[in-house]
Amino acid sequence: MRRTIATPSIEQLMKAHFENRLQDKLKIFSRYRLLIINEIGYLTKDI
Repeated sequence: MRRTIATPSIEQLMKAHFENRLQDKLKIFSRYRLLIINEIGYLTKDI
């Protein structure tokens, strides 16, 4: 299980995407059987 906050996680994924490392970062997130993303309701709609 991993608990994370939405905004920093999205920023990490966006950075990984621009650095052509998105697949590696997604593998890290997919290791967990349960991923809890907190504060998803606070994201702006332009993301």
